[in-house]
Amino acid sequence: MKNLTLAGLLAFAALPLFAQKSSAIPEFVFTENKHKTAGISSLRIVQIIDSAAIRMSPAQTVAELLENTAGVDIRSRGPFGTQADVQIRGGSFEQTLILLNGVRMTDPQTGHHLLNLPVSTFDIERIEILKGAAARVYGMNAYAGVINIITRKPVGKNLSFQVAGGQYGFRQLLGSSDFKLGKTQHRFSIQNLSSDGYRSNTDFDNSQLLYQNELQVLQGSMETMAGLQAKKTGSNGYYTDRFPKQYEETKLGFASLNYQHKNGKLKSKLLFRAHGDEFLLKRDTPSFSRNTHTSQTLNFDISYGSENKLGHWNTGLEFRQELLTSNSLGNRSRSITGFFADQHIQLGEKFKVIPGICLNNYSDFGLSSYPSLDLGYTGEALSMSAQVSRGFRVPSFTELYYSDAGKTSIGNPDLQAEQAWNYELNLFYRKNWLVLQAGVFLRDGMKQIDWIRDSATAISWVARNQSELKTSGYEWNLAIKPSFFREETKIQNIQLAYCRVDLNQTNPSGISRYVYDYLQNQFTATVQVKMNKSLDAFVRARNESRVGYAQYWLCDLKVQYQRNRFSLFAEASNLFDASYREVGNVIMPGRWVRTGLSYRFDYK
Repeated sequence: MKNLTLAGLLAFAALPLFAQKSSAIPEFVFTENKHKTAGISSLRIVQIIDSAAIRMSPAQTVAELLENTAGVDIRSRGPFGTQADVQIRGGSFEQTLILLNGVRMTDPQTGHHLLNLPVSTFDIERIEILKGAAARVYGMNAYAGVINIITRKPVGKNLSFQVAGGQYGFRQLLGSSDFKLGKTQHRFSIQNLSSDGYRSNTDFDNSQLLYQNELQVLQGSMETMAGLQAKKTGSNGYYTDRFPKQYEETKLGFASLNYQHKNGKLKSKLLFRAHGDEFLLKRDTPSFSRNTHTSQTLNFDISYGSENKLGHWNTGLEFRQELLTSNSLGNRSRSITGFFADQHIQLGEKFKVIPGICLNNYSDFGLSSYPSLDLGYTGEALSMSAQVSRGFRVPSFTELYYSDAGKTSIGNPDLQAEQAWNYELNLFYRKNWLVLQAGVFLRDGMKQIDWIRDSATAISWVARNQSELKTSGYEWNLAIKPSFFREETKIQNIQLAYCRVDLNQTNPSGISRYVYDYLQNQFTATVQVKMNKSLDAFVRARNESRVGYAQYWLCDLKVQYQRNRFSLFAEASNLFDASYREVGNVIMPGRWVRTGLSYRFDYK
């Protein structure tokens, strides 16, 4: 551990020895209004992973892009997002909402499938991360946070490809194209990621494609998006230590239609999403235990915003239908209708107040309301905001109805919805060489859902509503522009971040499976270096201290040579070969080295 820490510090200390002008550091955005920004709304600080960081990152999947964000916990059971859960500020994997271009990608079966997305790093323009509740606008799943993945718009005529290979039989084939047909602009991308596995039964094969087009119609723009994904994963001990030869296949298909009027006031979104999951407890004996699930979701929402004497107002309606066919959960369905409204009140030039409310009616749980109040001050260099809001989450179909053959996990059809009051205070400072964001938060949860075992000798984990659970903590994010002090420096930017989370449960009963299995301390650091006109390096490191697990350091490195439209790169994850676990007893990969090249061709 000491050697690793020292090596990391020496690496960072050596970076200023290079020489090249640095660039700006647009790392955080203080956003205000859903109808004036492309992504997440209200007087909140949204952390941005921008296109420059994505291009330089030693990451091949959305899960890997997110894992170096303090406050965001990516719990992986394998490499490259083969199976990964996303948790924010001590919340569970069921309490985060994933959006794709603002479209809700909820899976009613289980939150384990939220990161099954047919999106490559070539497709992503940026990722917007809101840590904290956002139920007023997005409803029940925005319980602990929201992640909005914004894809690149189709522009012009071009063809790009990337090929890569590495240890453990790693292979990547990736291609994309932007093209025009008449007056319409289109984009198509396809990717395959595969590996023979870093240990027994950890092989994977992930194929996906994504299509987008944009059409000017009805005094506005219509965007169509459709995607397919198929994943095959050897799952060595993923869900139980007793059966190391587990195996899983998932399939995803979706299509969405987004319309926005040219004045930006009217927006509507329509989504159909289907997801299939087949899980084998014994890969070589499918008949021993085979679970199959198919979920279908239809979602439609429409929103409108306009100016008034107080500032501006927004309102919207949503309808969602969720269906499930499963041999272990049964055939299930439920529907959700929702309404939201808020008023942005401008008090002078620097102060703003936003009261708002969201109402959702669930076919199984009745009517629920999520009121909220945001207060904000926006100055030239310093901005501050405070928020109080109510959150709500209905159980997934797995939590309600799951039962395996050995009765080791049993759902509970009598579960009630989770509820929480959320309190948050943020500070945002930006001037010259420094960008600083700091905040404190408290989530006062009631009827929290967990899987409980009555004693150490009990066979079954049973889904139950637990007593009051308080989640509190603080975080800070710091971005530095070195060229302010030394114009000729190779360092493009330095970013440091830390998040601390503490949980306190009132009158806990039994043995908890998930509540106390959380990331308590997380420190991250990234440095981007311009070695010369064509050569760049990107280093990222993180230290994670998870309750019940050994603390560990991880360091990733990418070096890239860029000349015109041609790029050659080498990257290594877990550079110092640390031994660590993120979920259960699943041993994560050691050092993994890969190399590749990419090329972009523009044509008329």
